[in-house]
Amino acid sequence: MKCVTFRLGTEVYGLPVDAVRSIERLAKIRAVPCSPPHVLGIMNLRGVVTSVSDLHTVFSMEKCEQTEESRLLILADTAFLIDEALDVLDVNVEDIRAQEGQPEVISGVLQHSKDLIAILSPEQLVEQL
Repeated sequence: MKCVTFRLGTEVYGLPVDAVRSIERLAKIRAVPCSPPHVLGIMNLRGVVTSVSDLHTVFSMEKCEQTEESRLLILADTAFLIDEALDVLDVNVEDIRAQEGQPEVISGVLQHSKDLIAILSPEQLVEQL
């Protein structure tokens, strides 16, 4: 399996590459009044109105400043603000270990070099919204 890895704060996460439509540079995001706290707004992505959510807020993490490395990770019709896109890794599914008590959004944890990578379930991630 191939996984797209990205950084959110000091943590590294991964998603199956087939769930990721694209990774984009930040674009103009228009605020939506009375939206939930995790929704930054909407944007026009190649002619399609796309909702933009802050993955920091979805995961109850402290927000980070947007930088030159900040990106939008596009899944289905939703974009997620991430701190940095890292790499695409070839992952042996047997190396992904389930952890007791982990939230449903995390499929398991992968040890890669010095990093522990939380592999996310794209279905559960979108369902959390």
